[in-house]
Amino acid sequence: MDVRNTVSAERPERGGEIAFDQSLAGLAGIVVKGFLLSLATSGIYRFWYATNLRRFFWSRTLVDGSPAAYTGRGEDLFVGFLVAIVVLAPIFAGLSALSLLLPDSPVIAYGLGFVALFLLGQFALYRGRRYRASRTLWRGIRLGQDGSGLVYAVLAAGWWIVVLATFGLAFPFMRAALERYRIRHTLVGTSRMESRARGLAVLPSWLLIWAVVVGTVVALTILAMLGIHARGSRLGEVVLPILTILVTLPVPALYPFYRARETRAFLSAIRLGEVRLVSQMKAWDLYRPYLAYLVQCLKLGILITVAAAIVVVIMMVSGDAVAHSVRFAIGAVIVVALYAWYLVSSVVLYVRVLKAGLWRAVAETTRISDVAALAAIVASAGGMSSSLGEGMADALDVGGVLDIGF
Repeated sequence: MDVRNTVSAERPERGGEIAFDQSLAGLAGIVVKGFLLSLATSGIYRFWYATNLRRFFWSRTLVDGSPAAYTGRGEDLFVGFLVAIVVLAPIFAGLSALSLLLPDSPVIAYGLGFVALFLLGQFALYRGRRYRASRTLWRGIRLGQDGSGLVYAVLAAGWWIVVLATFGLAFPFMRAALERYRIRHTLVGTSRMESRARGLAVLPSWLLIWAVVVGTVVALTILAMLGIHARGSRLGEVVLPILTILVTLPVPALYPFYRARETRAFLSAIRLGEVRLVSQMKAWDLYRPYLAYLVQCLKLGILITVAAAIVVVIMMVSGDAVAHSVRFAIGAVIVVALYAWYLVSSVVLYVRVLKAGLWRAVAETTRISDVAALAAIVASAGGMSSSLGEGMADALDVGGVLDIGF
């Protein structure tokens, strides 16, 4: 008699909810402060800004009623960035020297430089994730990540060669392979996570985008040939730019559709002993934040335009009563104020509407299959990872410290 089946039959599977606080109270203040101080410090404050954002999002994500906690510090990221600069400086110097030594073979120098920077970027992305994991707590349980950043970088490079060799058809298989490596080296306390992600699960969705991309390339080629023959005519001046926009729009418009399918498949493939995640994400869950962000940006743009028009009208009406120099000074101050308002408001909208919307979409469409098994996981006494990976990722501009997600 199978004891596990008997226990499973006696204890019905209970799902645990994952929720995200929709009020977002205090987020706008964090964004405004972080953005302005980052400008004032030439970007140095962004490390503390990113830390505050992560603490906000982590603390408002509830797993079975308990919030997560982020224990990272801004100074850790700043020091990691400085160390990364010291490490990367001789590498960049060596690449520059190589280009000078091979003036007649720029392809070799640029090729080696691209490979080196790609490998460093992938290494940094993996180590950055290790840092975020080691600074994440839930009910006193610390997450962690082992594995090798170098192995991950080589694996990513090998898969990208396959993707290029297959003209993009192997992309979902690459995504699944990298996902399996990341998840299988992720620890929750003393327990190791497992991933059964498969590229075949999202291949049909990717083939749709692939077909659209190929069709777009063909269409643009035809339009380019038409443009050569229609140069100087009305077709070349008006119709061709409009057609070009129309044929390229479906590609970015379909990417959230694929990402929703991929997120649902990959999250549902995660296991932690008897615990598994179940994702019910649909394409609309990702389209909604993007559409909301576009609408809010459009409203902001209209508001700024109307305000600027009112200022122009007032300046014109007061032409006889106010000196020209005074009107110019007032107009300049108002224009600068409107531009600053637009800049700050657009950043707030990006984080509050788009970033928070995408975070909520993932959280609230995912649940835990067996909370009782999850509660049995004990905390690990493992140490914390270095912030060098995050610093290197920021220095290489490959998804650095301002990335919020885990």
